[in-house]
Amino acid sequence: MTPTLAAALHPEGVLRSPGRDALSTMELIGLADRLAAAVRIPGSAAPQRIWLATDDPALLLPAALTLADGHSCLLVSAALKPPEYDRLAETTWPDLVLTDPGAADLWQWAKQRQAPCAEIGALLAGETVTVEPGAGEAAAPGIGFFTSGTTGRPKHIGFTPAQIVTAAGGVADRLRLSPADTGLALSPLNHTLGFVTTVLAPLLRGGRVTVGGVRDVAALAEVTERDRPTWCASVPAVLSQLQRLSESGRISLPELRLLRGSAAALGARRQVALAEHFGVPVVSAYVMTEAPGELASQGLPPEVATPGTVGHPTLCEIEVRDEQGRVVTGEPGEIWARGAIISAGARTVGGWLPTADLGVRAANGELTVLGRLDDVINCGGENVLAHEVETAAQSCPGVSEAVAYPVPDELLGATVGLVLTASPGVTRSQLRKHLVGLLSAQKLPRTFLTVEDIPRTPRGKISRRQLHTQLAALASVTELP
Repeated sequence: MTPTLAAALHPEGVLRSPGRDALSTMELIGLADRLAAAVRIPGSAAPQRIWLATDDPALLLPAALTLADGHSCLLVSAALKPPEYDRLAETTWPDLVLTDPGAADLWQWAKQRQAPCAEIGALLAGETVTVEPGAGEAAAPGIGFFTSGTTGRPKHIGFTPAQIVTAAGGVADRLRLSPADTGLALSPLNHTLGFVTTVLAPLLRGGRVTVGGVRDVAALAEVTERDRPTWCASVPAVLSQLQRLSESGRISLPELRLLRGSAAALGARRQVALAEHFGVPVVSAYVMTEAPGELASQGLPPEVATPGTVGHPTLCEIEVRDEQGRVVTGEPGEIWARGAIISAGARTVGGWLPTADLGVRAANGELTVLGRLDDVINCGGENVLAHEVETAAQSCPGVSEAVAYPVPDELLGATVGLVLTASPGVTRSQLRKHLVGLLSAQKLPRTFLTVEDIPRTPRGKISRRQLHTQLAALASVTELP
């Protein structure tokens, strides 16, 4: 039986990963069929929970096509540390881990935790893996992503294949993608932006996808020169990096017809600067893991969009509600969303999802996203949970208390800062060495400050607002040596 995702792919679609020849849609489906034959689950038709960790779309997409129709396929980062995989496993234990050689830490973690694991490349080469049916509640078939919630624990957000196709198709329609387009994919594949928007959406319309990255500029220059992409969707920080590389002449994008920013606020200033430099429309969209594709988005010309906004609701209904739950216009409130693409696992109220995002809805319907209501630090589109960083820091000998906070950054929008009370002997290098073993690179603090006392509310809770005021005034704050 052909998986739902595979059936939705356009026969003219083409995917090109670094170091690989271009693969047609039919070749990708062929790889998916080989993987399906290699993964054996005897004596049970119940869906299994399968972690999939690879940065190579030529491996990830066939595996997802294989698994999503009958099992719960969770896309996992291959760059995490063992304690972070432990946290994910507390939410959803894997019945099988599928990796590639680039996910060495995950492979080691699976072996140590006695979780069944296999290399995707080896399965494609003819090996097989037998998975014993897992215990516990039945898994829901489809594609899943991990995200962090305000409780401090990761959340497993799952979607049916039909929801994923709807989300990707909505993006493709908004951007008017066609077989003539080549998308430049720069975002991690374990996020909805990378998987749904930059890979799946163009393949639904018969376009080409070429995969690159901004860290290896020489490789990126080769990719853009060879494949001449016509569009790119990524986080604002990466789009700004593309602009800087273009301005310096290190890359060239002569065929570009549009850019799309999401996952973090694009901002009016950055949006205008990108549009002026590249001479193309720059579309700002509002996306969250619980609702992939887009909740709201600006459109392409001749539609007129106000810079700094995320346009009008598209695949979801949107309301902005005040603290009393009243729908408001022209004043800040929490953004609520309702629609078919919202995960069934999201915590909805009467069918509506409270997003924990702060926004303003203008009289003409345009939405502006102002930030988060909870303690999440958005680092270039990657949500870093303050609680996770604080817990890791407080496990370091000599550290009494720690509070993570956002530090403004021109490239990423924000990086992680850490304020702590600690014994005199604690040093920056000691603390950083401790954290490197517990946190992935994006979550590591870049700024370390010490204070005599962490400010608290009358109820004894940490007063983040007062602490931010104190930091802004640089009062009683010392850089950790």
